[in-house]
Amino acid sequence: MGNGFSTAMDTLQVIKGRRFDGPRRLDLPLTKDELEVRLLSAWCGRVVGCMLESADTTVMATGVSEISKLISALPNEHLDDTILSLITLEKYGPDVTTRNIADMWLHFLDERLRSGAEHTAYRNLVSGAQPSQSAVAENPFREWNGAHKRADIFGYVCPGNPELAAEMAHRDAIISHSGNGIYSSMFVAALISAAFSLHDIESAIRVAYSEIPSDCGLAEMVHTILKWRVLDYKWSDMLLLFREKWGGLHARHSIHSLGRVVLALLQGDGDLIQSIRLLVDSGVAIDAGLATVGSVCGAMEGSTQWLKRWIGVVNRDVPTGLRGQDKLSLPDLAERTRDVCLSIQASYAD
Repeated sequence: MGNGFSTAMDTLQVIKGRRFDGPRRLDLPLTKDELEVRLLSAWCGRVVGCMLESADTTVMATGVSEISKLISALPNEHLDDTILSLITLEKYGPDVTTRNIADMWLHFLDERLRSGAEHTAYRNLVSGAQPSQSAVAENPFREWNGAHKRADIFGYVCPGNPELAAEMAHRDAIISHSGNGIYSSMFVAALISAAFSLHDIESAIRVAYSEIPSDCGLAEMVHTILKWRVLDYKWSDMLLLFREKWGGLHARHSIHSLGRVVLALLQGDGDLIQSIRLLVDSGVAIDAGLATVGSVCGAMEGSTQWLKRWIGVVNRDVPTGLRGQDKLSLPDLAERTRDVCLSIQASYAD
């Protein structure tokens, strides 16, 4: 498995040629109102995860009331990234380019508040690098998890269209990442997209798996975890095997970080509380994994009943550090996301 540092191997056309066979598009049997409920649930799940990451999660969370005690209402950069991507899609529409996304970074983000691959890419952009090169110059973090931490929105706006979700995530990811850092972003976007159509987490993961190169390290990791699932390994055994095989990677490497998310989602059967508990139980830095778990579970299981359990945990107001975006609510974000989603569906209708 290559490390993916060749930018020539990371073009969308080449990636598509390296994929497994897959459905590319799924049925989406949702009315507009049902879609908005699912989108609100996905946003709510992500906010829960983002706020938990700002809290002390060393206490094991076993229920909604326990989780609510751990919630932090401080702005969170992972949530800001999702909101900024929504603003970008609203401004530029379905054909948004990597250059458009980079320009929005330069307008809205503060280099001092960025770290890792994003900090390096931002600095490269300010120095005049084109977005196609901003990820690779002096960037040792380019296969870390930063791109997949901001990929959720592309799954939200492309429900039932995992191929397009992955493509949009690719446009964003190449600003700051390469190799598995890009593929993990495409995987997360496709997974969330599939979650709107499917009610089985393993099936959704297999769809996402079909949107990344079959010969990359990330694909090897997902394939191995799915094999453990088929063999009905115990959670403790899977954690031990995972640490033996990928524990040598930095906790924020995309393979390590996303692998623990996949493990938790599979073992938790897509249930938010169970998946949160299991991810916390994995015992290393969570670093945005809970937000991804929240998005996936909300998109898959979201309903008015689901929202009754969770909307009160985070309230309706969304904390953000983005300039000019200080008065946001979850229903407003869901409605805006639905509008972008419908615009994309109209643009890509058969």
